[in-house]
Amino acid sequence: MANEIIKWQPVGDELVLIAVQVEVGSQHARGLEEDDLKPIQEWSMQTGCGKRTSFDVWRFSSESEMAMFRLRWIHD
Repeated sequence: MANEIIKWQPVGDELVLIAVQVEVGSQHARGLEEDDLKPIQEWSMQTGCGKRTSFDVWRFSSESEMAMFRLRWIHD
C-alpha cells in the first residue's frame, strides 16, 4: 500500500491551514474523509495546538502554534 500524505494549503496571511487532499504515492490523489482527519483532531485536542473550525480547516492562535502543527503534520 502506498504512503498517504495529507496536503495542506495556507489561507493568505491568516493563521489558518486547509486540508486539501490526500496524496497516495506519487501518481494518485483522493478526497479527504473523516478518518483521515480524526488523528489530527485528536492530537490538536490533546496538545492544544490548533483548533479545527470546520471539516478541513484548522485555525491557530500564534505563529509558533502553527509552526508546531506544520512540523508534526506537513510532510513536504
